[in-house]
Amino acid sequence: MSHSIRVTTPQNVNIDFSLATVGERILAGFLDIIFIVILSSILSLIAVEIENALFGGPTGWIVFIVVTPLFFYTLLLEAFWNGQTLGKRILRIKVIALDGARLTLGSCTQRWVMRIVDVWFSVAGAVPGLLASMFIIISNKGQRIGDTVANTTVITTKKRSSVRNSAFVRLKKSYEPQYPQAAQLRPQDIVTLKEVIRLTTTNRKEINIDAAQHIQKILHITKQEPARDFLIKIVKDYNYYEQLKSEEDHQKS
Repeated sequence: MSHSIRVTTPQNVNIDFSLATVGERILAGFLDIIFIVILSSILSLIAVEIENALFGGPTGWIVFIVVTPLFFYTLLLEAFWNGQTLGKRILRIKVIALDGARLTLGSCTQRWVMRIVDVWFSVAGAVPGLLASMFIIISNKGQRIGDTVANTTVITTKKRSSVRNSAFVRLKKSYEPQYPQAAQLRPQDIVTLKEVIRLTTTNRKEINIDAAQHIQKILHITKQEPARDFLIKIVKDYNYYEQLKSEEDHQKS
């Protein structure tokens, strides 16, 4: 699953969005279930009182009429509340159309119908939502089956640090790079290396060694030095050349 997605609007404007995480989507769904249970309980109590007043006892008809719309809770809110349910609004995530157009009732209906497969159908039905989570994780666009059918995805409206910012490290003015090949790496590669450096200890040297060998292979570096030291230098050298490039671009503008 990628962390972001680019959507081209009908006006040919490219907009980058951060995708909602699986955890955010699951938590939003859990909150929605809580809201539905609370609302249905309150409405049922009110409906029973009305039935008692009108018919001298509960008949179930008014309860049915009042509670049935909650069955379409997700569909109606996403379609008419800017792609959000109460749970999504709290988690600050929303459904969007990948063609850049406004979310339609038709696409929301497609997502809603496919929830039968995505959410309630999983391995022996033991874990509701497992299938949806698996598809979201493996999809480059963060889509469950219903999203694929409806050409939608779920994004976050929260501001997140960009991958480029996450790759940044502060360097001394006197810093001298040793590996110009580091400039060939992508910001996400550096973020991964920073995480490897942060997590590994002297007892986990093999992870540093594997990462160092991989970087040496793709950058065609033959110089040998301790793996952890090498990775730290690669991260710093990447930042050196990125910051140098930014300075040059700023001078040109």
